Amino acid sequence: MSTAPLTIPGQFADRVDHHEARPMLLYGGDTLTFGDIHRASVSLARWLLDQGLQQGDRVLIVLENSPELVISWLGVATAGGVSVPTNPGYTAREIETLVETASPSLAICSVELRHRLPADLPCVCVGDGRTDGRVHASFAEAVSASGRRGLPTVDAEDPASFVFTSGTSGAPKAVVHTHQSYVLTGQAFPSWLGLSDRDVLYTCLPLFHINAQAYSLMTSVCGGTTLALGRRFRARTFWREIRATGATQFNAIGAMLMILLHRQEAPAPGPRVCYSAPAFDPELHRSIEDRFSLKLLSGYALSECPFGTITPLTGDPGLGSIGRPRFDPEMRFVNRLRLIGKDRGEVPAGAPGEIALSNPVIMKEYWADPIATDAALRDGWLYTGDVGRRDGSFLYFVGRETEMLRRRGENVSPVEVEACLQGHPHVAECAVFGVPSKLSEQEIAVAVVPAVKRFDAFELFAWTSERLAPYKIPRFLALVRELPKGPTEKVVREQLAQAWIDGELRTIDREAARRAHPSRSGHETVKRTRRR
Repeated sequence: MSTAPLTIPGQFADRVDHHEARPMLLYGGDTLTFGDIHRASVSLARWLLDQGLQQGDRVLIVLENSPELVISWLGVATAGGVSVPTNPGYTAREIETLVETASPSLAICSVELRHRLPADLPCVCVGDGRTDGRVHASFAEAVSASGRRGLPTVDAEDPASFVFTSGTSGAPKAVVHTHQSYVLTGQAFPSWLGLSDRDVLYTCLPLFHINAQAYSLMTSVCGGTTLALGRRFRARTFWREIRATGATQFNAIGAMLMILLHRQEAPAPGPRVCYSAPAFDPELHRSIEDRFSLKLLSGYALSECPFGTITPLTGDPGLGSIGRPRFDPEMRFVNRLRLIGKDRGEVPAGAPGEIALSNPVIMKEYWADPIATDAALRDGWLYTGDVGRRDGSFLYFVGRETEMLRRRGENVSPVEVEACLQGHPHVAECAVFGVPSKLSEQEIAVAVVPAVKRFDAFELFAWTSERLAPYKIPRFLALVRELPKGPTEKVVREQLAQAWIDGELRTIDREAARRAHPSRSGHETVKRTRRR
């Protein structure tokens, strides 16, 4: 393990000393070495300092996955600044909200997106084209300038980057992560997956999110692996990019693997290991491994802490679980996990409780939000708002506290129901959500993206009844072309629930059909939902 400081520039400089000529970044047929990326990021850092950037100043970055985004993120860290990478799909209003929170002194964005940024924010633009006259410089000028300022000394506890939460339970919050958070994660990730510096890591996940930053980019910075970067996830080109880059590992989230599973194409040859979240049903987990001839590891983490849990590489895989607490390979600290009940005490084995984590990789704070920070961070512990349960040494994810459903006196986890439905071969994607019930509490509804043209809803209901208790089986089913998702690919259940209330979803009512036709099991009875 490197003896360099636990800072991003310290680790990167140490890696360049050992791997200067080795490929660091593969993108769109181009290859950039560790030396190439380091020289460009240092030049950008010096240019930023020449423009008056002070340590701790925020720099907004509005770019799609690209070498420029990698260089910008590393360059800002080298200058002692704080990166604020932002979803390039955001509207001007959404970006304005983030700017009000972060108060950046400068922005780096593409020429095409300049008009979405506040007019008074100085901007470095990537790409050619006409600008509105408010551009400070082009990106090419910034990375080729001969800066005069010396680079600052950065401390491990200094903020390095903001990661905005998905905002599915309120306005997005700016999670502040330190240099140490990123370095410890980048050093540990290869140990969890059995990677060496000869591996090629592929990611098409957005670099404005913690997954691609901490696991993919920082593994390259700390471990010397080559990073193959995709612009975004496209199922029809995914395996082509994997083969072209020679990737041996990739990360997946959400429905990526399910979408790939339902396509005819498969990698030949392909990567040997994949890290994915959330966990799959054991039968589906095995199907994915068999189809793609790889080892699939499941884990749990969140924007506030990338050091959650992971299934083991060897031994009992704990299929269906989210594994055990992640470990630091040098045993410099212990990653502690508790499940907390309503009385704030730990729950017994098998009982659900809020997941709490304690380690040096939890966030520093929510920027400019002391109330939310105090609610999440207490006595050295991060209270995640997620619910899990223990079975032996393994942890199983139950769901978000705010997303748990209550049906006829029973708590229902949408995640559990989705994991079951997702195992049906005719389901490409699905999302479970609660809707109002005449009997009080909630009814369970599910939106399904079908994997076949002729979809039999009642065959799915029958299949589900063999695997779930009756109170967990959805009453309403809607077939949709796609699911509404946020910037981090999480399904926005609230939008589905609102669409149901507004009568915008054509749904199949399982109970109404059963009452009307007790003997029918495979025919759809379609009912237009109305506001209740």
